Amino acid sequence: MITKGKIHAMKTYLIDTNVFIRHFRGDKKATRFLKSVRNNSYISYIVAGELLQGVENKKDLAVVEDILDAWEIDWGDSKIHKKGLEILKNVNLKNKLGLLDAIIAATAIKNGSVLVSLNRKHFKDVEGLELRDKF
Repeated sequence: MITKGKIHAMKTYLIDTNVFIRHFRGDKKATRFLKSVRNNSYISYIVAGELLQGVENKKDLAVVEDILDAWEIDWGDSKIHKKGLEILKNVNLKNKLGLLDAIIAATAIKNGSVLVSLNRKHFKDVEGLELRDKF
């Protein structure tokens, strides 16, 4: 569990839900990327929830449970939530960034991590966020 400060001295990656979805759909680049950053990456509790929300059957659930067991999860804290609301206030009018994405961005910023997301449109205006949208 990640609760304070930066996770590691090396560059870390916060993986967004859409990267896992690409992996589930058989995108080999996404799969290779996830394997290559596995030891220095993590997910937000928001991503964990979005993955669980997307399950349609017991097989899907088992796949998501494997991910949740294997990946470190940042459970957030009041600083992340406060930063998420600040991001929402500053960016929502520009590009309709949602609350959950704002919390994901705040998590990456707080931890000094690179957010890996294929959704540049939503995150491009978040000040202080380092975004990677290609594998």
